[in-house]
Amino acid sequence: MLKLKDKITFRCETEKEAKELGESFKEKGKTEGFIVNKFSYQLKERKEKKEVVESCYQVDIEIVYTTIWS
Repeated sequence: MLKLKDKITFRCETEKEAKELGESFKEKGKTEGFIVNKFSYQLKERKEKKEVVESCYQVDIEIVYTTIWS
């Protein structure tokens, strides 16, 4: 059995932190033998009575170790 890819979801408090997380995975992949196939983040807000009471960024990263035929 061979692991092909992982999808990982993180919570970051700021947009800067989300971007830095993506860059760190790209750099880490160079030494650990994987590539970042997809990287995205989006602002999530929790509202109460139409007011934002909490916000964060949801970061989704898909890393690929190998392809099915490699």
